[in-house]
Formats: sequence, C-alpha cells, structure tokens
Amino acid sequence: MGVGEIYLLFVAVLVLSVVLFLFSITNLLHCVALNKDKEHFFECVKYFRISENKFMYFTGSLLLSSLMIMMMTNYYARNMFMNILKKESPLEIVVDGISLRGEEKSKFIKDSLNIYTRKGRSGSHPVRVQKVSLTSEESKHTYFYQQDSRDGHMYWVYLPSELVKIKIGFVETSAINQISD
Repeated sequence: MGVGEIYLLFVAVLVLSVVLFLFSITNLLHCVALNKDKEHFFECVKYFRISENKFMYFTGSLLLSSLMIMMMTNYYARNMFMNILKKESPLEIVVDGISLRGEEKSKFIKDSLNIYTRKGRSGSHPVRVQKVSLTSEESKHTYFYQQDSRDGHMYWVYLPSELVKIKIGFVETSAINQISD
C-alpha cells in the first residue's frame, strides 16, 4: 500500500466520521423538535450524552483514527524523502529535465535535508512547480517543489501520487533558482 492509498484511506475515514457525527446531531435535533416539552427535551439530551451513546463513541474513534492516519502518512512520506537523500549510494537529481552535478547537487541535498514541517503564517502560497526526480540504484522517486509566492528561495515540497498530493514540508534552497535563471 503506497502513501497515496494510505492518504485516501484517511480521507475516506474522515468523511465517514463526519457523516456519522452529523447523523448523530441530526437525530438529537429531530428528537428535540418532536418533544418540545421540557421533560422530553432532557431525555433526548441525556440519551445523546457521550458517556451513554455508543454511536458517538464510534464516530469519535473514527475521527481520531483518520487524524492518526493523516499524521502517520505525512511522517512516513517525510522519512522516506529524508532517507532517499541520506543514502550513500549514488543519487541522481534531475530538476525539470536538468541534472544537478557537483556543488549544485550537494547544496540541494544539504538544503533539502533541512526540511521544515511548518512555515508560519505568511499569507503566501505555492506558485511555480518544479518537478524533481531522485534516482538511486534501488528506486526512482518524483517530488514537486513549488516556489513560495513571497520568498523565491522557499519551496513547498509535495509527494505526488495518482490520488492525492501530500505535503512533506518546506525547503529553503537557492540551488533550484540557479538552474531556472
């Protein structure tokens, strides 16, 4: 099972948990609407208290499961990215069809190993996409580096798959800028 499939599982479990939660709330509101007197209102609320409602437990556990799957997927994708860059076997790095060599390559690897998981609030967004292929003797992986709209040296790194695009983090590098210019 690949990272994209795991992420899709997260989305499916999250959607299911939200639907079940909305179903629970709808049932509570329906019960309250049918029983307008004070006595029946408290019976409805008492029935839907989390401590007495197994359906809410199920919904809550699905929601937590989906969040755990999301965190594990991002962690797995980031570790896979870091392990590829740390390997001692020869690594070929190709940015938009241009192969990196020598100092550019070592600068790119050094900068990419210093990946941020959070960038902070800046109001910026990713703009220009650079396709980066990391090829070793064992495997080939493709990542998208998207340049930040405010900082030309900051890139948003994504792991593409057929189903979703998983954000790995943020990398500050000038190695890609030197190729593009």
